[in-house]
Amino acid sequence: MEEFPQVTAHYAPSAGYFPLPWWAGLAVLCMYTVIVMRMAAGRKQAADTDWR
Repeated sequence: MEEFPQVTAHYAPSAGYFPLPWWAGLAVLCMYTVIVMRMAAGRKQAADTDWR
């Protein structure tokens, strides 16, 4: 196995590293989507002013 200098720790379940399950990754993606959609909706409301 090749060793890389930027990797400084052993990432394995036996060492206490437990990556997120697939459903938690999907939940994070949905959360980011909701945040971006709310930001876009707030920006649209602010841009509806009549400036002519």
